[in-house]
Amino acid sequence: PGRLASFKTFALQRFSLVNSKLAGVSLDAGAPQTVYAGSTVQFDARSSKPEPSPDVPYAWDNGMTGNYPTFVYEAPGIYTVTLTVTARGIPFKDTVTITVLPPPAWAFKEAAGQVVMEAESFHENERHGAANTWWDADTASPGFSGSSYMHAQETLRQTFLTRYASVAPELRFAILFETVGTYRVWLRALTFSTQADSAYVGLNGVERKVTLSQEFAVDPGVFLWSGTTRSKEPQVLDVLQPGLYLFSVWVRESGQIIDKVILTKDAAFTPA
Repeated sequence: PGRLASFKTFALQRFSLVNSKLAGVSLDAGAPQTVYAGSTVQFDARSSKPEPSPDVPYAWDNGMTGNYPTFVYEAPGIYTVTLTVTARGIPFKDTVTITVLPPPAWAFKEAAGQVVMEAESFHENERHGAANTWWDADTASPGFSGSSYMHAQETLRQTFLTRYASVAPELRFAILFETVGTYRVWLRALTFSTQADSAYVGLNGVERKVTLSQEFAVDPGVFLWSGTTRSKEPQVLDVLQPGLYLFSVWVRESGQIIDKVILTKDAAFTPA
């Protein structure tokens, strides 16, 4: 009798697993997102299987259908959206969380395919409860542009390798894009050691692969630009439609210094 609840839970999970294998279903409602109120949210369940069809409908509980729909949230809040895919008459469900922030008082405006921002000109500095590290403005190291730079301060060295979008300190910038397409991301940084030579970047709070973090060259005497990832590829982000976006820089390793940010559509551009 003492194991009854555990066995029931196991049986229900096993039942769902067997059904999904029989129906050939693999469901993924997409990554959590953080957007500003009034922005268009792009839902993405395209990695789910099988693809939607008349026999395999994709239905979201906010009225959307299909595996790549959009939705606009006008009111701030945290929304949990459930995707139901029905295959062979069996419903399968997955959820995704959309965090909607109040509209910012101001935003950077993309012009001619480029956005330039000082790191200290963030819209929000969200610590996410991190105990040992946080972003803070500093001027101790010379050579920065603007009024200061942002330093991932530490009381104890910390590296974020998983779930960083929700637990790593985050600098948030509001950007109004008019030009869609692929943007190369350049960060100007001061890097003292290989133990603090990277940071995460992203749009609308979407967590990406750890190998896509920005990597910096180590030189404690000079600020240097980086436009590449730890996988040695160009750092790029896709803007799919015009509108207001949240751009974020998260701490990957405490001790890193970020001075300036450039997003550009010009693949041949190199900042100086």
